[in-house]
Amino acid sequence: MQDLRLLLVNGETIQGADTYRYAMKRIWWAYPVYLFSIAPLGRNIFNWCYRKFATHRYQISQVCKISRKTAD
Repeated sequence: MQDLRLLLVNGETIQGADTYRYAMKRIWWAYPVYLFSIAPLGRNIFNWCYRKFATHRYQISQVCKISRKTAD
């Protein structure tokens, strides 16, 4: 499991960059970023940024001296 996942009340699962889009759509101050993330070019940029962050998230934690905890 490499991507962030969100389980909705209706049983639907949202994962990856779409999880952030789901949250941003519902937060008034993040809504402009949401609009950028659904535009054709913005969607590609947002997905690329999410993938880069997700790929290197543990390296970021190591640099910040944050211990990696795993879910059982």
